[in-house]
Amino acid sequence: MDTDQATIERALVDAATIAGRAPSIHNTQPWRWRIHGAVADLFAESERHLRVSDLDRRMLITSCGAALHHAAIALAARGYAFDVDRMPDPGDNEHLARITVTGQVAVTTAATRFLEAAEVRQTDRRPLLGTSLPPDVIDALRRAASAFQIGFDVLDRGQTIELAAATARAQRDETGDVSAYVELSAWSGMHRPGGAGVPDENIPDRPTATTVPSRDFGHVGTLAVSDAHDNAATYVILYGLEDVPAAWIRAGEALSSVWLAAIERGVAVLPLSAAMESAATRHELRRILCGIGYPYLAMRLGVSDPDVAPPPRTPRLPAAATIEVLD
Repeated sequence: MDTDQATIERALVDAATIAGRAPSIHNTQPWRWRIHGAVADLFAESERHLRVSDLDRRMLITSCGAALHHAAIALAARGYAFDVDRMPDPGDNEHLARITVTGQVAVTTAATRFLEAAEVRQTDRRPLLGTSLPPDVIDALRRAASAFQIGFDVLDRGQTIELAAATARAQRDETGDVSAYVELSAWSGMHRPGGAGVPDENIPDRPTATTVPSRDFGHVGTLAVSDAHDNAATYVILYGLEDVPAAWIRAGEALSSVWLAAIERGVAVLPLSAAMESAATRHELRRILCGIGYPYLAMRLGVSDPDVAPPPRTPRLPAAATIEVLD
C-alpha cells in the first residue's frame, strides 16, 4: 500500500471512529465497518439488533444511516471528497453503504462546525424552557433534512396530541409484552452491555411533564428533572416517499444532519421512535401526515434550561468492536 493510500485508510478509520458517536436506537450502535484502502463498507450488526421491538430492522437501519452521515462529515472536515453508495449489493441486505474516497476538496466552515457539533451531540430528555423556536431555525433544520430527500413536517397542536396518543399506545404495548420488556431491560440500566445501552444516569428520575411521552424504560433512572412542561416544544416527523431500507438509511442521515444543525443553533433534540416500532402506530403517524409520505421518526425540538446540568453522554463501544481493517 502506498503512502497516500495508507493515509486515506487511516482517515477512513478515524471517520468510522467518529461514526461511533452517532445516535442509535437504545444506544445499541448496530453498525460494523470494514475498511480497505480508499473504501469503507458499512454493515448492519445483527448481534445488536432489537429483534422483538424492531423486527423489520427499520430503526437499526436508520441508526446506521446516522453513523454513515457522521463518517461523511468527518471526511469532509478533513478535506476528502467521496462517493456514497447506499445498498450497494442487492444480494446482501446486511451491506448498507459504501464510502469511496475520490480525492481532496477544500475544507468548509460548515464541515468543521458539523464535526464540532458531533463531539457534543447527545439525547436531551430534560424538560424545556417556554421558548419557541424562531421560523428561521425551523427553516434551517428543514433544509438539513431535505439535503437527503427527507421531509420535515412540523406538527400543529392537534397533530402533536395524536402523536402523543400513538406513542403512549406503542409504549403500553411494549412494556406489557414480556419479550419486549426483557429486551428493553437488557439495553437499559444496570443490565445493559458494557459500552452500549442507556445508563440510569440518562433516564429521568420521574416521568417528565411532556406533551408526547418520553421513552418508558420500565423503570426510573437517576437523571434529575424539573416539573416544567414542554408547552413550547416543536414536534416534527421526518418522512419520505418510500418505505424501503435505502429510504431508512437516508432518514438516518437526515436525522444526523438535523441534529447537528440543531446543536449549532442551541436547540435540544429528543428522538421519539416508540410509535415507529409498531405497524399499527406507524399507520397512525402516516395518517397524521395526511398520507403525503411514510413516517420514519418523530423528534422533539426546543430550548433546554441552561441552569440545569445536561446528562452525561451515553457510553460508546471501543472502535475495535465496530471497525475491521482488511489487509
